[in-house]
Amino acid sequence: MKNNQQIKIINTSKRKITFFSLLVSIILVIIKISVAYFTNSIGVFSEALNNGLDVVTVIIIFIAIRISTRPADKDHKYGHGKYENFSALVEIIIIFLLSLFIIYKSIQRIIFKEFFLNLNRYVFLVLAISIFLNIVRVIFIGRAAKKYNSFALKAEFLNYTGDILC
Repeated sequence: MKNNQQIKIINTSKRKITFFSLLVSIILVIIKISVAYFTNSIGVFSEALNNGLDVVTVIIIFIAIRISTRPADKDHKYGHGKYENFSALVEIIIIFLLSLFIIYKSIQRIIFKEFFLNLNRYVFLVLAISIFLNIVRVIFIGRAAKKYNSFALKAEFLNYTGDILC
């Protein structure tokens, strides 16, 4: 069994990884919203929305990690560790809802054809930077998820791996 000092170190590490992920998401949201505005690209806009929801899910996971470190009490005989698992479920639900919204907007554009794309090299530069930042983030989160066996970090890992592959 781990002592309190080891648990504090582990949880501090998880919070640092989560904070790093939050910063990456905020940077990507700002960049992608700017590019989406100037290009009218639903692809870049959906990426900005995805990163915006990443901000929300990372905050949820950060809070869940803080709560999960609380010791057992009379209402939680085995501790608060399940809050991390619950945050992973919330993240999956959010990603599913975002996917439905993007599908809906894409079908709308296909049917009504009322849009103009203004694609240029900045779009591709932003997407390349996004891929690079997500690769770095996936490496750090993947290592932490494996090291700490955290379902919340594993959900984040899957989310960002999916972002890179799609």
